[in-house]
Amino acid sequence: MISFLFTQLYGNNSILFVFNTNFQEIMPWLHLGGMIFFIALLFSLDWQKINQALSKKAVVLSIITLVLLLIPFLHEEIISYFQTISELS
Repeated sequence: MISFLFTQLYGNNSILFVFNTNFQEIMPWLHLGGMIFFIALLFSLDWQKINQALSKKAVVLSIITLVLLLIPFLHEEIISYFQTISELS
């Protein structure tokens, strides 16, 4: 309920507002988490049987890894896109 209220009041940055932080401060943690899950993914793959390499565990770790690694990139791209639009206006 509280999360819903903050989302309504402050938009998508409500979690950052609650913890009194900005995205630049948590970006290294997202990279670290992504690298840890990437290493776990590499160890979970069965390199001897490449046909069975993408087990359920490997797929879940792949999705988590991609999300953690792509969030900072997408955030920067979206912000720069809107900054460019506002500068052109």
